[in-house]
Amino acid sequence: MSQMSFGGIHTEEKLQVLEKYLAAYQTVLKNTGFETIFFDAFAGTGEIPVETGGLFQDVEEAEPFIEGSARRALAVDPPFSSYVFVEKSKRKAAQLERLRADFPKLADRIEIERADANAAIQEFCQRTD
Repeated sequence: MSQMSFGGIHTEEKLQVLEKYLAAYQTVLKNTGFETIFFDAFAGTGEIPVETGGLFQDVEEAEPFIEGSARRALAVDPPFSSYVFVEKSKRKAAQLERLRADFPKLADRIEIERADANAAIQEFCQRTD
């Protein structure tokens, strides 16, 4: 089960821009020796449900979900040094845990925190200072 529906076409557009930015960012930094960390304070579940009513409701090939920012970040090549996904909801955080199985080569780089975003950001900044 995924998170509750939100956003719209602007959400998909935002995620496409994010995906392109992350790929460019990682490409530029790949030979610098920098440690790169993807931090998502509102990680959700890794996927976003798409409403399937109307014209395409009977199309079997239609994807009922679009990939969220966590899933898109994990698919970027070259990969980040580490990934921190923050989600307050116990249910959503449990779904994020499944990303380890979907990205086994990156599993040891994925950290999932069940926490309030504001507290997690402050703690992350102190830890990486």
